[in-house]
Amino acid sequence: MKFKFQFGLLLTVVLLAATSITLGAQNLNKEIEDYTQKFQAAYNKADHAALTALLTADAVRNNADGTVINGAAAIGADYAKGFSATDQQVDIKITKITPQGDNKVLINGTFSLSGTVKANGQKIAIDGTYENTALKENGMWKISIMKLMTP
Repeated sequence: MKFKFQFGLLLTVVLLAATSITLGAQNLNKEIEDYTQKFQAAYNKADHAALTALLTADAVRNNADGTVINGAAAIGADYAKGFSATDQQVDIKITKITPQGDNKVLINGTFSLSGTVKANGQKIAIDGTYENTALKENGMWKISIMKLMTP
């Protein structure tokens, strides 16, 4: 009888822990999906200030062409420059979310950028992949490292 009780108690604890882990992963996935939707919406509104707010102050963006931009302010200014010269939209998909600790996550996915250059009407069509490291600061997710890759 005592063994059955202890085994039942152990089984209950294990099931509760597994449920807690599953719910935690679901919450994390939902938070990252919501964050990604905010980023995409800000980008598609050409809102460089909102994009800047979604980055850590010391964020680093590694562009597909090998250039690196350091700091949220500089990255935001680069977005503003790009938005002034182009009309563009992005579609961002998440393919994998990997927790890296309590307040850190690695996000992998794909993006499709389309639009036109304002000066000459040249079409823009870029597909690529990304790998972002995001940190949770004061309850908000923010990108600290952004790596963009194109074929």
